[in-house]
Amino acid sequence: MSFFEADGFLYGEWQPKKNFEGYKGVLHGGIQATMMDEIASWFIYTQIGTAGVTKNMEVAYKRPTRISDRPILLKAWLGEQNGNEITVNTELINDNKITATARVTYFTFPEAIARRKYNYPGKEAFFK
Repeated sequence: MSFFEADGFLYGEWQPKKNFEGYKGVLHGGIQATMMDEIASWFIYTQIGTAGVTKNMEVAYKRPTRISDRPILLKAWLGEQNGNEITVNTELINDNKITATARVTYFTFPEAIARRKYNYPGKEAFFK
């Protein structure tokens, strides 16, 4: 998956292969959830400037995510912040339609602890 920032959002693109199917031609729901968790973690790394662990994730599947010759787009933005708990909103976009969403809540660490205990390299390391 490749990531980029634009207009205050974090985006990711990924081209799934057929071996990630659940039903024929449809991306498995567990893979969709994993992708939304991944872009949410990148949001924490690059936009918040620390590391964290997933505390809770609420996924809603809106319509089938089709595997085609076009990449899937993911979008993430800040939801809520309450101390060390940060909620990141995510969308999975397939053929210009939102096919799944997730609200991912992370327990985040102070940056010094993230660097020392979890090898967080700093947000400048993510877009080299």
